[in-house]
Amino acid sequence: MRRSIRRGIGIGFIGALLAAAGAGSSIAAAATVSPLSVVAHHDGCNAAGSAQTTLTFNNPTGFAFAWEYRVDDQPANSAGLWPGVRTGVYNGVDYGAQKSVTVTYSVSLDQRLMYGAESDWFYDWVRIGNPCVPLTAKSQCRGGGWANYLDLISQAGCFKLLRA
Repeated sequence: MRRSIRRGIGIGFIGALLAAAGAGSSIAAAATVSPLSVVAHHDGCNAAGSAQTTLTFNNPTGFAFAWEYRVDDQPANSAGLWPGVRTGVYNGVDYGAQKSVTVTYSVSLDQRLMYGAESDWFYDWVRIGNPCVPLTAKSQCRGGGWANYLDLISQAGCFKLLRA
């Protein structure tokens, strides 16, 4: 099964990604709609139940921006950074308008836009849960756990899915 999530960063991206990917954190949406976007393709599950997802970062502006991603709540490195896609002045590399990264994760994959030409376009961590973990108990829905499942937008929706 291949799932895709694509939205422009800003109000549309954050609201739609929170709803579609089930991101568990509340994020204040920017007032400006951005031309930047991130596409997340769920590429499948391995035998251990880990998910593989390809993130494609799109930057048609020509300005430098820096996205970061983290896998399973990994800590930052000694420089305070996570793996990411950093262009222009942020690392001296020009990826052009698009860069893709494929990652494997057991619990969650988070990504954010942290630096760039327009601070109105920045957003904090947005979480994509592991769609390979089956939903089997109400306890998985409680305490924000519903956010770890694609296509769930609330705890009530999680309980409803369990009853189905």
